[in-house]
Amino acid sequence: MNIKVKSLLTFIVFSINLSIGQPLICQPEDVTMAAMDDELSRTMKELRLPGHSRPYFCQFNIYENDDFSVEATLGAVTSRTSARQRTFDPIIRVGSYRFDNSNFTRPVNYYSNNGGESGYEQLSLISEAPLDRDYNAIRKTFWVNADYNYKKEVENLEQKRAYILERAKEDDLPDFSRGKPVKFLKEAESLAIDKEAWTEKIKRLSSIFRAYSGIRNSWVRFDERIINTWLITSEGTRVRNAERAVRILSYANAQAEDGSVITDGRVFLAHDRADLPSEETMKKELTGLARSLIERSGAAKADYYEGPVLFEGQAAAQLFARVLAPYLIAYRKPLGTDYQSITYDRLAKRLGRRVMPLSFSERDAPFSRRYKNTPLFGGFEVDDEGVLPEKLLLIDKGYLRTLCSGRNPSKYCSLSNGHGSLQGGVSAKHSVLYVEADKTQSRDQLVERLKKLGKAARLDSVLVVRRLANSVRDGSLFESVDSQISELTSEEGQLTDPLDFYKIDLKSGKRTRLRDGKFGPVTMRILKDIVAAGDDACAYPVEDLSNNYYHLISPSVLISEVEIEKRENVSKPPVIPGPMTF
Repeated sequence: MNIKVKSLLTFIVFSINLSIGQPLICQPEDVTMAAMDDELSRTMKELRLPGHSRPYFCQFNIYENDDFSVEATLGAVTSRTSARQRTFDPIIRVGSYRFDNSNFTRPVNYYSNNGGESGYEQLSLISEAPLDRDYNAIRKTFWVNADYNYKKEVENLEQKRAYILERAKEDDLPDFSRGKPVKFLKEAESLAIDKEAWTEKIKRLSSIFRAYSGIRNSWVRFDERIINTWLITSEGTRVRNAERAVRILSYANAQAEDGSVITDGRVFLAHDRADLPSEETMKKELTGLARSLIERSGAAKADYYEGPVLFEGQAAAQLFARVLAPYLIAYRKPLGTDYQSITYDRLAKRLGRRVMPLSFSERDAPFSRRYKNTPLFGGFEVDDEGVLPEKLLLIDKGYLRTLCSGRNPSKYCSLSNGHGSLQGGVSAKHSVLYVEADKTQSRDQLVERLKKLGKAARLDSVLVVRRLANSVRDGSLFESVDSQISELTSEEGQLTDPLDFYKIDLKSGKRTRLRDGKFGPVTMRILKDIVAAGDDACAYPVEDLSNNYYHLISPSVLISEVEIEKRENVSKPPVIPGPMTF
């Protein structure tokens, strides 16, 4: 069977990303792009149910992941996987830019008693695209799923129309904003790695913990992933991108005599293996991790504290990542959803108002790739909707000026600024974040001011926090992702536990390490309670809810009042000592 393939196969396209100014040359032949392009064109012209309009917008995506991962414990491999997978996502919009099937949650009674969706037959859909770059197979995969999605979205649109006949709309915003066609084409990449060499290296790194009988559990993992993305839209956007990420992640824990478990970890990130720290450097870091955990397992238990706290180094970045970063998004409340108790816009509703001290600003820098020789994660050249990102000054001299937005208009942002997201049910995302202060102080000056605030509050001691639990894995108590997400929907959130912290006695100056503390509930007010910033800005990796890392550049910060409570033990020590303790 002869198949007419568009001139994309024989025409070399030169594309310039205007935001970066770098010329990019696409491959002379791309069967994947050609198949997607031809099937999208057919979908726009021919897909139509009687009595209903055809799609007004389509976006076809393919994500190709090429992965290698190896994990080891105490010098022994516990898992090793290598996989290549393609997933795809046909997005169909029915109606018009003004009013379409989106921004609507179906009523609970939409589903029939047998659990199937009413209105059309539930089909078993293909969830993965063909690994082989086969023209016919790719087209058929999109055909089946575009047909399914179109029928579903037609029904969504009709349900939405019926819904607004009975209820008044809270706003008159359009459902989707128009986008300018973008051409951004990079060559797809493939993973080539010496798997045996990296397996041996991870075994050597994990064996470091063998020397420390006080370490209860430990592991080290190496991950490398290449993500090739193909994205086309009916507006003319054509994107082919390739991203590479390399990560070495380690976690370990120790247990105190009273049963309390202290868990901590280290992460090394790079876009290329050559940019990872040397093996000797990583060994020193992991040795320091083991010694720190054992030392902290013998630390004094924290008492209730309410007063000034110095968030030093990484702790400051983690504070901003938890309290500020998730809310820098222009959320939109879908029709049909009861959002009375949900406050995704806890920051957005303060747009134009002061949210931080006047000396503080925050900017989003999607094109940042390096800071003081640290390779940065979180940036992107094109967002998930095929829009070129803009640099954003989110907070200017303490005032919230704008938010990260995609093509889903909201009362805060009517147009996309190139931060659209298709993951996690959120319509926008931030990139690399910079928290900056006009006035800074040295570490010694911050500590002196911390002591003065403590004396003014008639306290016996003050606290310094160096590290917080980064995510669900590294707290002394494991926290579910669901509980983290629920905090994003409440006016009061919860900072992850302090992992590395100590108190300074205001009379003697003695420093005492502490453990088993937890922060009390926090609100946006904590940002206004920042009274000083350090001169030690640095890039720190922090983990979001989807297990991805991004970098946040931040100085140390002193906050005038923070509540820390005692965390109760929930574990008991082992009945007999471990096999490596004698």
